[in-house]
Amino acid sequence: MAPTTTDETARNDGTLVHVYQLYRGDRRTDPRAMDADDLRFDIRDEGRFPDQDAFDELYDHVGTQPFDHSDTDAILGGIWERWNRGSGVESEAFIEAETRSLEVGEIVVFDGAAHICTPLSWQEIGIDVETPGELLTAGTFAEDTVNESRVVVLENSGVPANQYYLLETQCHVSECRSNRAEWAEDPVIEAVYENDVERVLGDGWTVDDLLGMYDDALIEDQMARYRFPAGRLDPITAD
Repeated sequence: MAPTTTDETARNDGTLVHVYQLYRGDRRTDPRAMDADDLRFDIRDEGRFPDQDAFDELYDHVGTQPFDHSDTDAILGGIWERWNRGSGVESEAFIEAETRSLEVGEIVVFDGAAHICTPLSWQEIGIDVETPGELLTAGTFAEDTVNESRVVVLENSGVPANQYYLLETQCHVSECRSNRAEWAEDPVIEAVYENDVERVLGDGWTVDDLLGMYDDALIEDQMARYRFPAGRLDPITAD
């Protein structure tokens, strides 16, 4: 079953921030918790930042926060306020994540850069974080792993599937029956099936032709548009 389409969900041109928190557990019995606590101390008191191995081993992705702009300083200030209990401006995304407030050592990732919270400010650090859907940009091809069919990406909305509401079906993309729970926080990708494109535009169609139709709001008159969580789509190379 393909996800339901709607023309009434707004496109998003803002920024999706991915939030990573240091693992927390019982350091007396859990080696990972002990290592995470040691790293937290190093960041707070010694000014040492995690390297790639420490990030991969000790941090958990806990949620995402959309912003309707791309101002880095405003985003960093805003994420701290929205992801701290008691601030008075806690976001719905923070509440739904059911996690603790941000603290020193936490990392946020957006626009290809990672920023760590230090005792005084946020600082950009050189770690490599592959966020869901970053390869799924307009004009790329992917396989719908549920239906095993090729799609062409029209837009990466940047909105998490559990926050992208479909008015026609009165549910979020994450709640569509064919979508898995682990895709709930992935950004929603708008796409069309390749066989529909060939049916409408013929064998000689180009990506530019398709994206031109999309920009001119002509797609919905001739073929169905679908919203997928990024994790459902596997990027592939066009023939």
